[in-house]
This record gives sequence, structure tokens and C-alpha cells, in this order.
Amino acid sequence: MNLANLQLRAPHAEEFVAVAALVHRAFDAAVAPGLNAEGRATFYAYAVSEAIAGRHAFEHLTLLAERDGQLLGMVQLKLPDHLCMLFVEPAAQGQGIGCALVEAIIALACAQQPGLRTISVNASLNAVPAYQRYGFVPMSEERVRNGIRYVPMEKQLDA
Repeated sequence: MNLANLQLRAPHAEEFVAVAALVHRAFDAAVAPGLNAEGRATFYAYAVSEAIAGRHAFEHLTLLAERDGQLLGMVQLKLPDHLCMLFVEPAAQGQGIGCALVEAIIALACAQQPGLRTISVNASLNAVPAYQRYGFVPMSEERVRNGIRYVPMEKQLDA
């Protein structure tokens, strides 16, 4: 893992276009090939910069990961307890950035909501192994909604 000089922070308003571009690159590389046209269109509508910024402004926590001024990843959590986006630049995957983002957003959510017991995520099929490494467990079999294929997962938090 290479977490040297990695900074995790909240986004600035002018960064959401770059955040959306990172999300699209990571999605196109790993998730889009396993979805039909409906699923891709559903995701692209969800992942435009205005939508990401709007969620950040209303009942969502967002963190970015950057190193030396380069945006490497993002995570967004819908309050109180649902991880709705986690994307890492394809060339930077496997370096612990996703794990660092998940741990940081959970810590932030717990600080804002004492007593939080679980975090859920609808993991894309390719991301299930990563979420399992982060401590999430599948709660059911694969599901499909609006063309998006996912596995509902949950992580128990320490009391």
C-alpha cells in the first residue's frame, strides 16, 4: 500500500466537475462493461457533477483523496448510514486509497452520529471483493434496479 502523502478532505465547490470525471473514468473501466444500456444511463445521470454536488450539499458526506494535488479518489455517504459512491482512479487502485476513504467516511459519520451501528452499500459486482476486505458482508444475492447490478452489503461497526 502506498498511502504516503495521501490527503483526505472535503471537496471544494469548484472541484465537482473533476470529481465526476474521475467517477466516470473508474466506472467506465470496471463497472460499465457489466451493465446494459439502461444501467449505464442510470449511473451516468446519478454521477453528473451537479448531482454529486447536490447530494454533498444535502444529507451526504463527501471526501476526496489526493496526493500532490492530484485527485485520486472519492467517497460519498448518504446520511445516516449508506455508502453510495466509492471510486478510485484506475491507475491508483490497489494502493489502499479506497480502504482509507471508507475508514475516513465511516469515522466522520460516527462522529456526527454517535451510536451508529452499521453502514450499508450496494456494491457493484466487481467491487464485492474489495468491500469484503473492508469488512462488509453480503446481505443477499445480486439484485438489479434500473439496470444497475449490485450486491447489498453491510458492515457492523464497533460499539
